[in-house]
Amino acid sequence: MTRGKYTRKPGNPYGRKPDAEQDAATLQAIADLLELGQNPTPQAVRNVLAQRGIEKSRPAIARRMERLKREGRL
Repeated sequence: MTRGKYTRKPGNPYGRKPDAEQDAATLQAIADLLELGQNPTPQAVRNVLAQRGIEKSRPAIARRMERLKREGRL
């Protein structure tokens, strides 16, 4: 059941579907920070994304990073 913007999961009745484009941008930002030898904190990732024209809040990026870690992509 993942047709629209939202998805239903057994433990989580109403949540948004992850955006693959945003995930890719976040992973790229984290990779760039690591390449520069910096710690990829949510604030640092937010600053890199803001430079690329993606405005997201720090808590939103922190949630995305947590989800990516849970999925084993980070």
